[in-house]
Amino acid sequence: MIAPSLSFAAPAKANEGNAAFKAIDTNESQDISKSEAQRSENKELQIHFGKLDENGNGRVELSEFQNLNSLVANKRAEAAKKAAAAKVAAAKRKANAAKNKKKRQQRSNNRKN
Repeated sequence: MIAPSLSFAAPAKANEGNAAFKAIDTNESQDISKSEAQRSENKELQIHFGKLDENGNGRVELSEFQNLNSLVANKRAEAAKKAAAAKVAAAKRKANAAKNKKKRQQRSNNRKN
């Protein structure tokens, strides 16, 4: 049984998802098995299969498959957030290193005087 599409999904996006689902569901069982996912070219489905299988039955139904885009978007947002935080931390380390170098130079100059 095919679950109804999500009401908040745009019709065009829902139709695209349905077409992708049908293309991967090669045996037309109305769900995607792990082996169908592995044979597909959809790397995101292969990577996140276990997370998409919300009911734990080892298969991804259409309603679960429709969560793939938001799952991928969330993972990308998390990665971007971590990268930004790493940049900030690196900038702080660089600023502290420069500040400490300046202090050492000042102490060295004071000892010479």
